[in-house]
Order: sequence, then structure tokens, then C-alpha cells
Amino acid sequence: MHNLIYIILTEVIMTPLIIWILEYSVSLSKNMSFLSHSISLIILVMMASMLDALLYYFITYKNLVDAVIAINIAMDTTTVALLYILVRYIRRKTAKYDRKLMINGSILLTWNEISMALFLFALSGNYLFNNINYIKYVSFFGSSITYILFLIPMVTEMLFFIIVKLKAFSRFAGILLLLMQVSDPAMFHGFIEFPLVISYSIIMFIVLYLIVVYIFKNRKNLSYNNKRLVLWIFTLIAISAAGIIEPFLISHPFGLSWLILAASMVISMLLYFEIVFGLFE
Repeated sequence: MHNLIYIILTEVIMTPLIIWILEYSVSLSKNMSFLSHSISLIILVMMASMLDALLYYFITYKNLVDAVIAINIAMDTTTVALLYILVRYIRRKTAKYDRKLMINGSILLTWNEISMALFLFALSGNYLFNNINYIKYVSFFGSSITYILFLIPMVTEMLFFIIVKLKAFSRFAGILLLLMQVSDPAMFHGFIEFPLVISYSIIMFIVLYLIVVYIFKNRKNLSYNNKRLVLWIFTLIAISAAGIIEPFLISHPFGLSWLILAASMVISMLLYFEIVFGLFE
């Protein structure tokens, strides 16, 4: 595999960083200062924009113009984040751990995950675009999000919070989301696809069965937020099912199926971070 050292280095840096930022934010939920919130925001924006800049430079011709554009990709988003912090500091010098912060934090973490997925996929050698073909870009995005190189750090993060942080229904939902990721049919970029489709379909049925049984047994104890979380999980199952069925209905272009599965993965990541932040408690 190309650039193995850089692949390992990216995963080794990004995985603990995302775990630390999320754990740090949740642990300070009751006493979050403006400074801690600002530091977390800047780190997340800088890391995501840096990965985007490296990705752009890596897949281009690497001339002076490309270098300048890559630098601007990294600098512009960081500048916007700094301006946001400045304006917020002028208007309100506190950081309130509320629904808005949880959603925004989840979006930023998901952006980091997507940037890492795209960069890892490019490092593996899948980055050449010889002509303007939108299907290739769709396939590149879909394959990146569902590729094994990205699933390894993502599953590691999920396992950490399932074991250490989540409790009760949140842990149950986290386990269901984890099960939906560990046998993604696209994880090996088309290799052993048929066995993975079968296992993925079986796991989808298992997840559906488990959540229906859980709802039936605890129907009187489920809170409003729990019901919202259940609805999101059903939505993910529906999107995943569409990704499996799509190739049988639309055989070309095949990249569309990868995109649907990637959309399911992105929603799953966002939902998972919201669970850890405590949005559904």
C-alpha cells in the first residue's frame, strides 16, 4: 500500500485527538469555560482544514498555485473560526453547554472524520482524476467514507465511548450503530463485496429486531429524546437498505450505491457524536 507510514501517522494522531476533544468537552459539560470551548473549536477547525488542504495538494499537480490554494484552504477556515470566537467573546463571554453547542460540536467532529476519511483514501493511492467525471468524484467520496482505513479509527472511537462513557439506552443505541458499521459492504473497495452484503443485510435485520424488542419491553419508560433517537436509527436502517438494494435497480453508475452507504455512515457519525454529547438524554 502506498504511503503506509503517513496512513498510520494520520490515524495515530487523529483518533486519540478526536477522543480527547470529545471526552474533554463532555467532562466539562457542567463547568465549561469560554476558553476551553474556544480551544476545542480552534483545534477541530485547524485539524479538519489542514487535512482538507493536504488532500487538495496531494491530488493536484503540486505547483505554486496549488500550494497557495492549499494554504488558503487551511488558513481561511481557521480565520473564520477565530472571528467567530472574537464576536462571541464580545457578545457573550461564556460558553453554555446547550443543544446548540452539542449539535455544532457534533458537526465539527463529523467534518474532521470526513476529512480524515478522504485523506486516508487518497494516501492509499485512490486519487487520480484524469478528466472531469462527476461519477468518479461521487465514487471517491463514497468509497472514502466506507473504506476499511477509515472504519478502523472510527470503530475504535465508538468502542471507547461505548465502554467508558455511554450508559443505559445511549449505550444500547451506540452498540447498534457500531454493529451497522463493522460489516459495511464497501469497506474493501469492492473486494469480497458479496459476502459483506450478505453479512451487512443480516446485521441490519438483527439491529432492527433488537431495537423493536427493546422498544416493546420499554415502551412505557422511553423518554421523548429516546423516541427521537429510535426514529433516527430507523432512518439509518432505511438508508442502508437503500444502499444495498440500489445496485439491483440501477446497475450503472455503481458509485451511487457507495454514496448512499457513505451518507448512512455520515449520519451515523453525526448521530453517534450527539449521543456522546448527551443530546438524547
